[in-house]
Amino acid sequence: MSRTPKRTDKAVRRRKRTPYETGLTFVLVANFGLYLYLTSYFPGYVRDDVIYYMALVLLNVEGFLMALATQIHPLLQKKFALGVGLAAALFSVITIAKAYFESIQLRYLSFAETTTYFYSDIVLFGLFVGLYAVSVLAATEKEPEPPAETDDASNPSETEP
Repeated sequence: MSRTPKRTDKAVRRRKRTPYETGLTFVLVANFGLYLYLTSYFPGYVRDDVIYYMALVLLNVEGFLMALATQIHPLLQKKFALGVGLAAALFSVITIAKAYFESIQLRYLSFAETTTYFYSDIVLFGLFVGLYAVSVLAATEKEPEPPAETDDASNPSETEP
């Protein structure tokens, strides 16, 4: 029988949250609140021309922020922000395509599904903007760059064969 040592208070101490983790928690809670607000206070059906005009604006801002994501450090935060940004941009494209199709081909105001896509598109946009802001504002120290190779030979005869 092996005995496991008893845990003491010192062994179970919680790790202190970083500003990045605190910011992410805030962004997630705020986006959940945004989604509840959208689904409860916005109309059940949104006109398709409103959807694709708004989604085009969201898509432009998402593309601009994805281009600026190279300024985010460290690499893991950059990859996470770009992943969410790419998902948000693709979801915007799907929403725009669906809204155009319904308004031109089917001549509907919008289906409930398209309105739900629009709400989700806004929430993904909010998540991406919030994640980008947290990544930039609560950035940790930059990753150290490898030292550049220099030729420190003071005597040229040391480097010649």
